[in-house]
Amino acid sequence: MTAEINIFQCSDSAVCTSPKRWPVWSLLMLLFLLACYSHSSLAQGRSPEIGIYQKVIISGSSLQVGWDKTTVLIFPFEIMSVDRGSKALMAQKDAVAHNVLKLKAGQRHFPGTNLHVMTADGAIFYFEVSYHDTPEETSINIQEGDKVSFQRLAKGFPKSHEIEAVAEALKSERSFIRKKHKHLGLKLMLRSIYAQNGLMYFRMQLKNRSNIPFDPILAISRVQDKKLAKRTSVREIEKTPVKVCHEQDADGLKGPMELVLVYPEFTIADDKYLHIGFAESMGDRNITLKIKGKHLLKARKPANVQLNIH
Repeated sequence: MTAEINIFQCSDSAVCTSPKRWPVWSLLMLLFLLACYSHSSLAQGRSPEIGIYQKVIISGSSLQVGWDKTTVLIFPFEIMSVDRGSKALMAQKDAVAHNVLKLKAGQRHFPGTNLHVMTADGAIFYFEVSYHDTPEETSINIQEGDKVSFQRLAKGFPKSHEIEAVAEALKSERSFIRKKHKHLGLKLMLRSIYAQNGLMYFRMQLKNRSNIPFDPILAISRVQDKKLAKRTSVREIEKTPVKVCHEQDADGLKGPMELVLVYPEFTIADDKYLHIGFAESMGDRNITLKIKGKHLLKARKPANVQLNIH
């Protein structure tokens, strides 16, 4: 005999004279289907499909940096831009592995700050950064799934390989700026500036006139006031290039080296300089060029380079 459960409770016998009775197995099946539906809905709300949309960029995105130790972040794609919440946090893109970012404290026990990193595939990573004498993790490999899509900074913002192609083509363009500086057998010269599709291309040349090879790394890229009053803190803004294109020389720089530094479009006031400098990777030689705002306003559109960016 099949057991039955009355799922109705009637106080008025005239209204409910024949209550519906369901077998136990039918009720259990109904409860099972409801549980499956509820679980599926909750799962969709917590973790949307990767590649479509995510509410957070990186879950639990907290970093620790120290004074004596370097924290290294490895991204799935090339790093295009880095924005730090505080100058007390030092960040440097690796000169060889362009998907590697090195972090270090520029000041002991600095207050908590944040960090945004944009990569070549159009993703942005957000971190909360704090100081610690002994960071828990000093090497972090960020997987491709730990990202979120975002709107590009400008319509038609070129991709990494497109920027490289443009930079290479610009080397054949005629120079129209003659800004240079000599120091310790080195010569750094700004030859031209081009602007198109929201980017500025600084074409430069670095020469080593000594007999000792010079292996350069980008050491300075910032905007700073020309004159500072006494007892006034230094006012400066770092300008992180989205791309540095240069010729590779395994034996170090012995002759001229053509470089193209690529930045998002910007201008500077008359009382400021753009400082771009290079240092020796295994030595103390360095050279810096000061660029005025009037030089930036000379930027041209490349005549022989067609950018088919969508």
